[in-house]
Amino acid sequence: MNLKSLPTLILLMLSMSVFTQKLKVKKDIILIDKKEVSLKLIDDNVGTEVFYRLVDQNTGKIIVSVNRKSANVGNDIRFEWLVLSKDSIPYENEVDMEYVSFTLSNKKAIAEFLMSKLNFFDGTGKINHEAVNSFFSEKRYRASKDEFDELVAETKKNQALFDQTSGLGIAIDPDHKEIFRGVARNLSPSVQQKTRLEDMREKMIGTYRFADVNTILVVDLDNYIIATITQDSFSGEVKMASKLLTAPIIYKTDNRFYPTDKYKTRDFMVEAVRFLHLNGLELGTSAKESIDQANEEIFESAQIAYEEALANSSNIYNQKGYVIDDKGTRYEGELTLVFEDIKDPSDPMAGGTIINLGGNEIGKKVRVAYLNKNEKVRFKSFSSKNDVRVCLFDEQGNESCYEGVKVKSNGLLATSSDLSLTGTGAKFMKEVYVTDNAIVFQESPSNKYYLKVNTREKAFDFEFGGLIKEDKKLLKLKEYLSGCDYIKDGYDESKFRDLNYINSLVDYYNSSCSK
Repeated sequence: MNLKSLPTLILLMLSMSVFTQKLKVKKDIILIDKKEVSLKLIDDNVGTEVFYRLVDQNTGKIIVSVNRKSANVGNDIRFEWLVLSKDSIPYENEVDMEYVSFTLSNKKAIAEFLMSKLNFFDGTGKINHEAVNSFFSEKRYRASKDEFDELVAETKKNQALFDQTSGLGIAIDPDHKEIFRGVARNLSPSVQQKTRLEDMREKMIGTYRFADVNTILVVDLDNYIIATITQDSFSGEVKMASKLLTAPIIYKTDNRFYPTDKYKTRDFMVEAVRFLHLNGLELGTSAKESIDQANEEIFESAQIAYEEALANSSNIYNQKGYVIDDKGTRYEGELTLVFEDIKDPSDPMAGGTIINLGGNEIGKKVRVAYLNKNEKVRFKSFSSKNDVRVCLFDEQGNESCYEGVKVKSNGLLATSSDLSLTGTGAKFMKEVYVTDNAIVFQESPSNKYYLKVNTREKAFDFEFGGLIKEDKKLLKLKEYLSGCDYIKDGYDESKFRDLNYINSLVDYYNSSCSK
């Protein structure tokens, strides 16, 4: 053991021994590890305040007096602290309360704090006068005081602002779920008031409705949803979300809303609408311009993201090339081949990809725009499940070709691609190494490699996952290669992410194994 660390270790052990000692207060007497010590903690009522006096039984002197304080501020942020005083000291000191152990006893919690956190006495009940005097050597405020004061001031300010909204005259017709402004009181559903309600249409500013039992939608006169309201039924916390806000409005209330109780819901809604107005969300027709602008900004942002996704995707759009179908007919023109389903925000159906090659057709269809004999543009789609060859030209005239490839299943325990798991279907893959007896394909957008030898209908997936044993992987590759035993040093899936390694396997297969 490093001797330099010994003092630290001893201090740690001593600290742990204090924390592990069990303290109780029974009939005002403090017990530590079931043994009475010469200290008492006496509660003393002074007016509405309760003080706890730590008393030395040997001398009868009060060591310290403690007043426990607590307050909830803002959205029920709870603060707890102690105010400590000592005879002959003209001021009081504060300290934030911490609980050493779970307890419902104020006496026990305070006694544990004085012993374990302030070190005013030890496990034998001996007073640490040095620690007590040091604590009272200067005026002290609790660490949370600034935060507490700021929250109190903010809460008072917010309450004053909310109180001002009482002058708006917000009223609710609970039968029709209509919201009014400039009305002296809530509207009753009586028949006698029907005529008066009709006369008040100009004061109506919106409606509300239940989306479900836990959600209310607030709608303005232009039929825009201004806010979506939810509430925690236990704490009463309300959350009002709106696309016109950068963050939801959150507050706590004793009011509740219920689909089965229109009057409680009415009272809840009066308060909620006042909070909406307090945060600048007025109903009526004032939100139309803001919502249209917000929708436009959302669309512009989505359009930019869409265009970036297109540019960075593996999809091929309107690239020169040709398709040779299963009958040998060649169609030359501009080809589109989609490997990633990228949603177009301008699509009124809010879904399809460009040219409708998304969804279940991802990577399985190619469309070519070509000129027929009459020099008219025609469109034709080809499926990867047919014997189709697709070739593309880059700007330099270089050719790259794709074929529809089926993948051999590695079994249900394999954690590889869906193509391997299902073992069905065919997907267009790019030829990256072509020989007489075997071809290496690359899938998009994963960039995974697959090997297909001419003697097999389906390609081989090199990835199996950790649930398949290594010797089983070796056996499957050997079987696929008709007994060709290329790997001598164990099956390492990571090596098959290197095209050069796979190409060397193909070269070995061509020179040593293929017939």
